[in-house]
Amino acid sequence: MSEQVCAALVIGGSGAVGRAVAEGLVVRGLRVVATFCEHAPTQAYSPITWVHFDARQAEPAVPLAKAVGSCGLPLRVVVYVVGAPSSKQHVSDTSIDEFARLYRINALVFVAAWQAVTTFARA
Repeated sequence: MSEQVCAALVIGGSGAVGRAVAEGLVVRGLRVVATFCEHAPTQAYSPITWVHFDARQAEPAVPLAKAVGSCGLPLRVVVYVVGAPSSKQHVSDTSIDEFARLYRINALVFVAAWQAVTTFARA
């Protein structure tokens, strides 16, 4: 493998799609930080740095910033593969609470994560 010159962050890296993306980035020579929510993948799995990330926490992006910063490389790739499923009801039958939950996980959490790591992406 060639020398790593940049870092990648895969938010939702422990899911099937996220893991495939993270592995692909490692193969391409990037230093990868990936997140998990409930079950930490084994460190022996790959050279990926795993960080706990739970969108339901008040400050979910703080550990991301620490892990990305510890890479010592500029952040050049951010992949967001977190998604909360909806009830699949018609809009008129969907509660405001469900819309708020979906918006927080599917939109606001990405913004919070980006704000936490943007200084590393601008390096």
